[in-house]
Amino acid sequence: MILLQEAETHKNDHLRQKREQKTQSHGSKQFAYDIAFGEESSQKGVYDKTTRPLVEDVLGGFNATVFAYGATGAGKTFTMVGTVDQPGIMVRALNDLFTAMDTSQQDKFK
Repeated sequence: MILLQEAETHKNDHLRQKREQKTQSHGSKQFAYDIAFGEESSQKGVYDKTTRPLVEDVLGGFNATVFAYGATGAGKTFTMVGTVDQPGIMVRALNDLFTAMDTSQQDKFK
């Protein structure tokens, strides 16, 4: 996840508290990231690790944004949309949101 905010002025942000940042050095450069998924990763695994917690937060009243960024052919569309047999993040998130709203007893979802 990318948070475009100054760490000191937003140190109490909800999502920032969940981050576990890792670093990797390549030559003299150092790169920071939250998580990396290999080609063996499943659509469900990626969704469960990256987006399901955000869906739960949205249902609790928080705002969330999920987007894919990368080079052409890197798999952004597949990850976000998926296929009929392997639904992506957007399909899974919407399914979870609508299922939660349908089964909720709260009037705000009626």
